[in-house]
Amino acid sequence: MISVYFLARQGEFCSDNGTNYREKFNAAVAKNKRKQVLDNFKYKPIQFMEYSTVEITQAFKNLSNQYREELSMLDTEFLNKKPNENGWCIGVIINHIVTTNNIYDEVFNQVIEGKYKAGFITKIPFLPKWIGKMIVDAVKPDSKKIKTQAAFQPTKTILDKTIFDDLARSNDKLIQYFQTLSSKNSLNKVITSPASDKICYTISDAFIIMLEHEKKHLQQAIEVKNII
Repeated sequence: MISVYFLARQGEFCSDNGTNYREKFNAAVAKNKRKQVLDNFKYKPIQFMEYSTVEITQAFKNLSNQYREELSMLDTEFLNKKPNENGWCIGVIINHIVTTNNIYDEVFNQVIEGKYKAGFITKIPFLPKWIGKMIVDAVKPDSKKIKTQAAFQPTKTILDKTIFDDLARSNDKLIQYFQTLSSKNSLNKVITSPASDKICYTISDAFIIMLEHEKKHLQQAIEVKNII
C-alpha cells in the first residue's frame, strides 16, 4: 500500500497488472478533500454570536430607547431632510427598519403554528451557517454600505414623529416572537429569507441580523443628524 501511494505521488499511473493506481489515488484524495470541506461547513447553530438568549431581548428594548434618546427631539422637517440627493433622511431610515422587521411576521407565524414549509435549499448542510454569518457581518455597524433588497425598501417617503412609536412596537413584537419561538425550541430552525428563497439561515441568525441591522442604521441616522 505504501509503495502504491508513493508511486502514485511520483506519477506512476499503472501497475504491472494494469491497475491505474494514480487514478485511484487522485479519486481518494478528492473524496477526502470533499469530506473535509463538508465537515468544516457542517451546520452548527450560531449561539447568538456575542449575545446570550437573555441579552437579545434587552438589546431590542435598548435600541428602541436609543433611537428616541438620540433622535426624537428632532422636528418633522428635520426628520425628512436628506443629507444629499440620493441619501435617506432619518425618517426613511427608521421606516426601512420597521419594514424589514415586519416582513418576518408571516414566516415566524407559520413556524409558530407548525405550518412553515422549508425549501430544498434549507436542507444543504453548510449553507445556513455560511450565509447567516456572511449577512450578519454585512449588516454590522462597521461594515460597508450594501444595496437594499427590494423587499426591504422603505414604504414611506414622508414621516412624522410617530415613527419612534412604530419602531418600539416593531421591536416589542420581535421580542414576543423571540420568546415564543424559544419556548417552542424553534430558534435553530432554518428558514429562507423573506427577500429571496435562495438565501437561508436559522431563526436565531434572523434575530441577530435584525439586531445588527438596527445598530448599523442608528449609527447612520446619528451621522445624518450631525451633518445636516
